[in-house]
Amino acid sequence: MTPLQIKGSDTKKVIVVTKFSQLPEYLAEKGIDFDEVIPRIDHPAQIRDCIVIGVIPLHLAAEAYRVIEIPLRMTDELRGRDLTLDEIRSIARNPRKFMVFED
Repeated sequence: MTPLQIKGSDTKKVIVVTKFSQLPEYLAEKGIDFDEVIPRIDHPAQIRDCIVIGVIPLHLAAEAYRVIEIPLRMTDELRGRDLTLDEIRSIARNPRKFMVFED
């Protein structure tokens, strides 16, 4: 994976939303800068007009400026638990960027 260029990150806050404790370390290894890490979104205001790295529901994604997914090829054995850094390295794929608008 090449370093991710995040359009708008010079002016927008970048928030990682993840339940995986080692994902921020993985992102740092890949040269992906972020400002904050949270395990969940309790209120849409937390991410409003921010760049979000994570997998979030569409109604929340519409509040964000942009959403970036780091696809993880999860197996049944990996589901439902925290992942090690090595596991994340082995299953992570190239980032996907989205902009979501509510109509």
